[in-house]
Amino acid sequence: MSMEKINEKINYDHLTGFPDMNRFFELAEDFFESNAGCGIGSAMLFMDLCGMKAFNQRYGYTEGDRLIREVANLLVKYFGKEGCCRTTADHFTVYTYSKDLGNRLWEFVKEFRTVNDGRTLPVRIGVYDFKQGRVGAAIATDRSKIACDSCGNIFESTVRFFDAKMLKKFEDRTYVFENLDIAMAEGWIKVHYQPIIRTSNGRVCNEEALVRWTDPEKGNFAPRKIISILNEAKIAYKLDLFVLDEVLKKLKRQSEEGLYVVPNSINLSGTDFYSCDIVEEIRKRVDDSGVDRGNIVIEITESVILDDKDYMMAQIERFRKLGFSVWLDDFGKANSSTNILQQIHFDVIKLDETFISKIENNERSKIIITELVRLASGLGSETVAEGVETVEQAEFLDEIGCTRLQGYYFCDVVTIEQIFRRYKEGKQIGFENPKESEYYSALGKVNLYDMSFSLYGDDEKLGSYFNTMPMFIIEVSDDGTKLARGNKSFRDYTNIHHPGMLSKRFITKAEINGNIGSDFLNAMEQCSRDGKPTIVDVREKDKGVAHLFIRRIAINPESGVVALAVVILSYIDNDLELKHKEALERIEQERKTYSRITALSGNYICVYTVDPVTDHFVQVVLDNRFNEVGLSGEGDAFYDQVIERGSKVVYVEDKSMFISSFTKENILDEIEGKGAFVLRIRMMFDGEPRFTCIRAAKIEEKDGPQIIVGIINEHEQVKKEMEYARKLNAARSIANIDALTGVKNKHAYIEAEEQLDDRLRNNEDLEFALVVFDLNGLKEINDNFGHQAGDRYIKEGCSQICKIFQHSPVYRIGGDEFVVIATNHDYHNLDALSANFSALNEKNMEYGGVVIAMGAARYNGENKVSEVFKKADDLMYENKKYLKESE
Repeated sequence: MSMEKINEKINYDHLTGFPDMNRFFELAEDFFESNAGCGIGSAMLFMDLCGMKAFNQRYGYTEGDRLIREVANLLVKYFGKEGCCRTTADHFTVYTYSKDLGNRLWEFVKEFRTVNDGRTLPVRIGVYDFKQGRVGAAIATDRSKIACDSCGNIFESTVRFFDAKMLKKFEDRTYVFENLDIAMAEGWIKVHYQPIIRTSNGRVCNEEALVRWTDPEKGNFAPRKIISILNEAKIAYKLDLFVLDEVLKKLKRQSEEGLYVVPNSINLSGTDFYSCDIVEEIRKRVDDSGVDRGNIVIEITESVILDDKDYMMAQIERFRKLGFSVWLDDFGKANSSTNILQQIHFDVIKLDETFISKIENNERSKIIITELVRLASGLGSETVAEGVETVEQAEFLDEIGCTRLQGYYFCDVVTIEQIFRRYKEGKQIGFENPKESEYYSALGKVNLYDMSFSLYGDDEKLGSYFNTMPMFIIEVSDDGTKLARGNKSFRDYTNIHHPGMLSKRFITKAEINGNIGSDFLNAMEQCSRDGKPTIVDVREKDKGVAHLFIRRIAINPESGVVALAVVILSYIDNDLELKHKEALERIEQERKTYSRITALSGNYICVYTVDPVTDHFVQVVLDNRFNEVGLSGEGDAFYDQVIERGSKVVYVEDKSMFISSFTKENILDEIEGKGAFVLRIRMMFDGEPRFTCIRAAKIEEKDGPQIIVGIINEHEQVKKEMEYARKLNAARSIANIDALTGVKNKHAYIEAEEQLDDRLRNNEDLEFALVVFDLNGLKEINDNFGHQAGDRYIKEGCSQICKIFQHSPVYRIGGDEFVVIATNHDYHNLDALSANFSALNEKNMEYGGVVIAMGAARYNGENKVSEVFKKADDLMYENKKYLKESE
């Protein structure tokens, strides 16, 4: 062989015929030198075929080599043989002139889709144009690769041109990689803290630890940029553990300085959980420091959890079992979903500032935030609103029951030294006493708009989402009361009836007695003592009468102060009118009260107040559609009239039960023995029977005891329950079906296995076999082509199993796992069916179909079906190993 041929073998790629890297760089330097100043310019390209590994696994390496050669031929067509180089298996670099490069690349990408008879892959192309500056061939290649990498994981052909931003990003990334440890050691990175404020007391109840990198050479790095770079390098855990160590030092110093210690939160990156055992690392460091685990809060974003939900759920549970609180950070950002809240409990949900910033200008946003706070409360979680910047935002969030607020309205991020300096100068917000946290949490959770009906308007309809009854919360001590919170309706009411009262945050009991009245003072003190909700009429100094509902919320364990919630149900502001229309007003107020009770507790048709001695009654009709059911507005002989009326309106099949049950003696006995009388019957409305319920109970009033009897329309509820039962039965019939493939699911297999086990325990003579399957290569399909492609792969594999085992049930028991219970025909022909399946696998391995590992085991006297399954599963894994070796 001649020396020329030997050099050619050494300097050129054997598969494509392209020059190797060294030779390519020599040719590129000559090309750039000759093009300098000639007007056509120079450029370097870097190309990456997306998904080559999966392509080789699916079609084989021979087909993969063929694709590489076809791509090389296309590159030669557009850029010439000497201008191209295969740097690694599926990476190419190309030098060319930059004139009209955009159009040439467009045509290249379009034709690329048809190479190798269309069996190809997407290509990502990065371009370095020498208009950005003349550099050597190696640097030009690096920069074109940076542009290529900036395409991300897009699974489609893409072209990106290198620019100054990419260069800056690359330089910053390199700098952060190389200087992270130095920055932490030298103090370039400092931990700052932003206070989180409790709405009910205005104190700092938590602090969030945040990092700031002030570099002597580069200046300030944006925190998000640092985290992004460290996540990419899988070393974010170093920074997060550094933050934890600094927080632990700060908490110990805070305690030594005699300040209250509140929990501090640290943010964890997704890569932390894969770079080390971050849960154990945090536990060990916290325990070694002597700081209580309850004073460290873990913040995790939803995106981190969704990257690997099952794994992250397990890690969150580990944190919680160890005594750490876990918060969901940035909820509402990007594509947040409430689905995650159904599966994982978070101690606190942080509402992203994108919601909060719209409070003042968007009524819909206010409603959404209110419902999110209510949802979180219903799930047992508190809420933090991030990005609070105005007094209007703070007031609204306080009123709807958002318990904690964070943002520049209260304080910027500060260093530990600034925290202690603020205390020395008396400028601090003040830390919350941890022993009072639970008490103030209870105060803050109450939504001051949580009344589903409006105060104003004759028809009692909901006029506006936030136009509700006046509601406020007071703290009652031995000396007097302190106003803790109040909604806008309360502020408006107070400004009208008690001008100047809002400016007095504390009111003595003597002032209450003089300005509001002894009725309110007595009711307030009684509710504080016994904790029982109460309704009281208060005649105020302006001769008006306020109808109040008072309920105890919580007791401060440290001071003994009691928190009460007060709702102003109604107000009559003219004493003369009250005297003239006392009877009418009483009935009207009762109707309104009953209507409000109905809105909260049931769909009442009418309510009767009955004297237990004289049987005199007063009726209030709450639903005019059913006037024919009730009696006249007022009268005597209540029980006799009800029986007479009932004989006409009670459904014929229920009449005998109604007549025997609805007697005065029976009703009073039931109330005395059980606290209430309840009778469910059907009544006729417009010729149709409807489900109703009659309830009766005794109440104590000033004039003596009264019997309250209500007729409730339960028809829709009963219909819903019947419909629910019907749907439940229907759901049970499809609960055993796998949604993706249409075959039976794991739940169905477990039931079938249990039934077989029962038959084995009964010593039945059974003939069956279990055939276990596992799809090869599903993970690679998902990783390289996405989960939709993976789903198609699963369905295709399932179809193959069903076609072979046509006479037996097929179960999908895992992502890529199936099992068949073979009986009768399939049991007796199991060997032939297994051979057919193996032949199908051989064909699919050759032509690129779905390859499925299989193992079959017959029942042979085992005690449990699970023992047969294990034999089949072991054989399946042997087959899987064989198939892998045969690829």
